[in-house]
Amino acid sequence: ACLQFVLERGERADWFEATHIVVLTGLALAAGWVFLAHSATAREPFFDAALFRDSNFVACLLVTFVTSGVFYANLSLFAPFVQSVLGYPADATGYMIAPRGVGVLLGVAASSALRRFASDRVIISIGLAGSAIGIGSMTRFSLETDPWTLTWTGALQGICYGVMFAPLTAATFATLEARLRTEAAALVQLVRQISGGIGIAFAFTLLTRDGHGWTQALAETVNPGVAAALLDAGAAGLVQLQGELARQAGLLAYLHVVGWLALAIVLMLPFVALIRPLPAPRAAALPAPE
Repeated sequence: ACLQFVLERGERADWFEATHIVVLTGLALAAGWVFLAHSATAREPFFDAALFRDSNFVACLLVTFVTSGVFYANLSLFAPFVQSVLGYPADATGYMIAPRGVGVLLGVAASSALRRFASDRVIISIGLAGSAIGIGSMTRFSLETDPWTLTWTGALQGICYGVMFAPLTAATFATLEARLRTEAAALVQLVRQISGGIGIAFAFTLLTRDGHGWTQALAETVNPGVAAALLDAGAAGLVQLQGELARQAGLLAYLHVVGWLALAIVLMLPFVALIRPLPAPRAAALPAPE
């Protein structure tokens, strides 16, 4: 709970400049230490240590952690970017986001068909590669990007996330003993929730810091003649200048953040090789003829 609060409110409170963020971070670290100590020494820990001795489960958990964090971070950044930087209204933004959700449903359905022809590792790799391409294409956005481009990049990411969701989930539990699967399901859900909070906090913190930096850098490049003309126009000219600087800085900061998100997805591709293919289903034994 402390960690979730810090991740959700830390950026608004300027992180460790706020006393309550420092206190809650300390409580989260202390609770985490107690949890780890208990897990390492207790006879019946909260999560069985056998889970973390399964390399396949750990690899799948890592991929799940990163992909969930990137998906939620990218989704959370999209609406503020489209409305504040590109100037689209809220209803148009909703129409551009909706195909992403539809894409997830289509991707989940498509993954069932793909599993007839390809292994889970291949499908997961396709999903990761497609997600990286979709997010990477967002680094080419500009202030003149049209709604169609904004829509298809999101839809592609939704499809790719849906494609790899089912095989990744199946692979996560494939090598676990039956007695460990209930604990594993709880741990996977916990990881998804925490990774979403961490991803969103990281993205917005980086966006805010980059935005301030780019605003200062762009202000130094403004043509003195243009700046003087706008300032001579009074308060309206100053507001116009500040607004344009904010838009340009917001765009550059957003492109930087999505570049990092695309790189995080690419870095997960080598870990797919650690995921073991699911064993082929065994045919039911036929009774011996009498």
